[in-house]
Amino acid sequence: MDVNTFTEEDMNSSVKKESDQVMTTEAAAAFLAVSPALLIKWRLTGGGPRYAKLGRNVRYTKKNLEDFLRSSERTSTSDDGGRHDG
Repeated sequence: MDVNTFTEEDMNSSVKKESDQVMTTEAAAAFLAVSPALLIKWRLTGGGPRYAKLGRNVRYTKKNLEDFLRSSERTSTSDDGGRHDG
């Protein structure tokens, strides 16, 4: 096989999916356009996006942040559908 020839399977196995991208609290806050302090508050009180704890490190995946945004969508001001206090 030519070293410059890659199959689709090669590309899929060697390239990390964008949705699997892992972010720090600061990067996740920037992605959501909120403060890192709000993400910390949500971790303590609940209601925020899912996260992973790796030792002392907290990480968020892009997929979980996108899912959180989708679950926060509303159709009107009277639609409180699972309030996220900030």
